[in-house]
Amino acid sequence: MADIETARESLAALKRLGVRLAVDDFGVGHASLKQLKQLLPVDILKIDKSFVDGVTTDHEDRAIVEAVILLASSLGLETVAEGVEHADQATALHEMRWPPGAGLPLLAAGPSRRDRRAARRGRRRTAARAAGDRRRNRRGLASRQSSR
Repeated sequence: MADIETARESLAALKRLGVRLAVDDFGVGHASLKQLKQLLPVDILKIDKSFVDGVTTDHEDRAIVEAVILLASSLGLETVAEGVEHADQATALHEMRWPPGAGLPLLAAGPSRRDRRAARRGRRRTAARAAGDRRRNRRGLASRQSSR
């Protein structure tokens, strides 16, 4: 951020309106500790998914996630772990004193809204085709009986 003071003023104005602020993808890219300090007051640090992915398999990822959780707690911020997809990841996070309820609950992967709508349309089309087939079959049967 080139103009940190303008950003800080804008964030303060949003806070006065009641908007909660989060630092997304913390730990990667431009989300530095210096900027975090300069941009306070934020409410939430979102731990980047790339670290969460390795929290159960990579010692360094686990150490980074734990450090971010402790840092956020020390600054009075909430943490959200992005991309928690497996129970073992959630367990590892809770072992690190990750606050209960932080982030989204684990949900089984399911079809998107678009996929569900397409499936409903497909069922409607299939039902309509079946009804049409029954009507055609009845007409065919009636015409065969009348020709006898």
